[in-house]
Amino acid sequence: MVVLNVFTAIGVGLLAQSGLLAIALVGMVAQGTARSIARTVTVGWTNHFTDRSNRATVHSFVGQAQSLGEISGGIILGIVAQRVGISAALTASAVIYLLASGWSRRGHTRWAAPAPVRFR
Repeated sequence: MVVLNVFTAIGVGLLAQSGLLAIALVGMVAQGTARSIARTVTVGWTNHFTDRSNRATVHSFVGQAQSLGEISGGIILGIVAQRVGISAALTASAVIYLLASGWSRRGHTRWAAPAPVRFR
């Protein structure tokens, strides 16, 4: 997840700072790909680490948390884009992804080893 957040930040940063259409498109594809993979990883982790009896509730909670972040972050970044410019808002978004990468790294260090995978 750390790598995916950094990759997303790089993609958004390229999109924000590039004056060339080709580089902006590379940034857009990079961030879109990384976000899609991150969503798949999140669903996989939720399925793996959640008991079957409350998995749907946890999926719902994760989805609501993501939506709340998108709404609140979107409003704030929209205000930044309106007041300062789209490039500044995209740059702020890239910084937010880098912060998320740091938080992901911090969460990763809380467990000494990954949980064992059991097949039935």
